Amino acid sequence: MKILFHDTQGKMPFEQTYVDQAVRFFADTLFGDTCYNNLHLEIALTEPEEDGCLGETITYDFDEVSTPEFIDITLVKHLSDEDFMTTLAHEMVHVWQLATGSLIVDEETLNISWHKFVNHGDDYNDTPWEQEANEYESILVDKWKHHVDAAKNQKT
Repeated sequence: MKILFHDTQGKMPFEQTYVDQAVRFFADTLFGDTCYNNLHLEIALTEPEEDGCLGETITYDFDEVSTPEFIDITLVKHLSDEDFMTTLAHEMVHVWQLATGSLIVDEETLNISWHKFVNHGDDYNDTPWEQEANEYESILVDKWKHHVDAAKNQKT
């Protein structure tokens, strides 16, 4: 997986290397043995929107099997450490959903389908892909914290 950070200098609560490690940890945890080497992620920071959304995952440039090769994650600037890592984990669940084909975005119509169920204007927070991301975000963050703590304990 290739990760590019865009417009993030001095605006993240963590160093880019730490965020890079977290992204790779989340990907390893979510994808397991599934290969995601061809995936290109771009992570950028933005000003808060009026809707209160803390992050967004957008995909484009689908390959021949309708799974995305390029995915952008946008996170709100100046989040607390906890909110930043939770939002990053949440958006990585969407990356996993898109890359494995469980979540599909039609490039032309922008219709979203989940395991062939097409969303027909449901409240976004009630959609199955959003509920799954909400469920997994805290699991991922807890696992990441344990991983970081274990690495610190090995150094001492």
